[in-house]
Amino acid sequence: MPGKEPLMQSRIFSALFDALPLPVLVARKDSAMSVVYLNQTAKTSLLPAAQHGRAGQPAGDAGTPLSQILRFQNPNKFTVFKSSLEDMDSVDGMTVAFFSSLGSVQIARAYAAAALFEGGAYYVICLAINVERGRDETRIVGRMLHASYHVAGAEQSIQSVLQLAGSHAGASHAFIFEDMPDGSIRNTYEWAAAGAAPLIRNLQNLPPRDYARNLLMASGGLVATDDVGTLPNNATMLKMGLKSFAVLTLHQDDKPLGFIGFDDCEKHRVWSPGDIQLLKNTAGLVSALLSRRNAERQSRRSEDIFRTVVDNLEELVYITDIDTFELKFVSKSLARSLDCEASDVVGRRCWEVLHRGQDGPCAYCPLPQLLARQPGDTSSHVSELHNSGTGKWYMAKNNIVDWIDGNPVHFGALVDISYRKQYEEQLKRFASIDSMTDVYNRKWGHDKLYEHFSRPREARVHQTLCFFDIDGLKRVNDTLGHALGDEMIINTIRTIFSCIRKDDFIIRWGGDEFVVFLNCDTKDAEKVLGKIFFGFEHFNSTRNRPYRISVSAGLVNFAEPFANLDDLISEADRRMYQNKLRKRDRPDVFLRS
Repeated sequence: MPGKEPLMQSRIFSALFDALPLPVLVARKDSAMSVVYLNQTAKTSLLPAAQHGRAGQPAGDAGTPLSQILRFQNPNKFTVFKSSLEDMDSVDGMTVAFFSSLGSVQIARAYAAAALFEGGAYYVICLAINVERGRDETRIVGRMLHASYHVAGAEQSIQSVLQLAGSHAGASHAFIFEDMPDGSIRNTYEWAAAGAAPLIRNLQNLPPRDYARNLLMASGGLVATDDVGTLPNNATMLKMGLKSFAVLTLHQDDKPLGFIGFDDCEKHRVWSPGDIQLLKNTAGLVSALLSRRNAERQSRRSEDIFRTVVDNLEELVYITDIDTFELKFVSKSLARSLDCEASDVVGRRCWEVLHRGQDGPCAYCPLPQLLARQPGDTSSHVSELHNSGTGKWYMAKNNIVDWIDGNPVHFGALVDISYRKQYEEQLKRFASIDSMTDVYNRKWGHDKLYEHFSRPREARVHQTLCFFDIDGLKRVNDTLGHALGDEMIINTIRTIFSCIRKDDFIIRWGGDEFVVFLNCDTKDAEKVLGKIFFGFEHFNSTRNRPYRISVSAGLVNFAEPFANLDDLISEADRRMYQNKLRKRDRPDVFLRS
């Protein structure tokens, strides 16, 4: 008896094809070609007798051979159909006569089919259309179905489907508008024919009355006109150069998502029944793809949250497929210990990455024991092992959990228990701090600044760097001694630290040089700088020390146009030095008389 389909595959098939107004079947690509999914249209048009309980007819349940459901009049035709799939992974508009559920009635249908690999298994997607609706329609919808699976990600699938539909319809544009939470509509996807100007940039955050959105709601979900000038609220459409268009509401589970349409900027065009049917077929597929896109976005957000949490744990975490042993996730800490990027190893088999000299699962692989557990047993498999890839000892915790896509995966967490590693981690932590001032040292601080500099420029407007140099430190060292010079440095840092906020930080850049990161724009940074200078004046007037603290400073905003971080720091240094030059003629300002 055929096995149950993985949960995620069943969800994907259902999300893609349930709402499509064309009969779609999915079968395993094996010798029996057992059917694993039929949408409601397929059940209604291909299996009416089974639905009415007629004896001797196929039940239409998952596991029924595809040949029994298609019921080709000539069995040799099914052999040709199957051979085409085996040789070319596709069937394009093959016309076949088949027996209806009544037995004696013969009906001609055109078929399109494509093979795909999904979730570790091969499947066949089959589309059937009555010949009177045209082989051409079968081919274009078949190609759109193929694009929905064979293009990486739902975003690209949507673009490919729009291109196929728009070019087949001979439209100027094929487009999708989506309803936004604030009540506006936004053009989120667009295909433009050769010579047609893209419009999508000008069609963002429109009021719902534009582009016939309100008219769609009032007209049952379809508006087709050969002259947009006759429509109400047509100013935006005329401004975009539209002469005619056809639009259809997009739904998912009876909830409106927005609308899809074709337009013509060249002529006042009467949209044919074939154009409208193509739009309806495209709408059904796009509605499913939008749902799939949202699921992919949610999956990415969930994985991002998972990664954020895991990357802040000491454990080295990885996720593998329980059937193929391929890595599905690698934490940043584990990738770092392997001296690679996580993206470099995801998709490879675990033993190829985590161990050396392995050509198959490790002898101590915990998966066989985990898979052999009694139902309801969720305890972890814990062991200590030496990793030949890193040369370190780990405590390994393993379990089988449901991954973000709903499928069971192997979860592994490694804790480094080697004393050398613990010592290295401790040294790394100590190495980030300047021992005298207790602020970040130059190397760690530079990396921290680079994180902020790498952000988009618009996000850097509220980030400012201040380069400080302590005035007269050498004179204090030479006259009063290095002990008081060091004290002067420490009191300078303490004063600065008392004037900045908790999300700002200080870096000791050199002997008498410090860099301060201020999480604010230049105007506010100047206020902070004034506060710091006032702090020095207060120190000098209230503390009976043989020196006076004075600094020179240079401010640079992170959004200023610099090619790299070092250029930005150099400019702050230059501005600081210009300010320092103004003090050269006051040699006694740093010592008390």
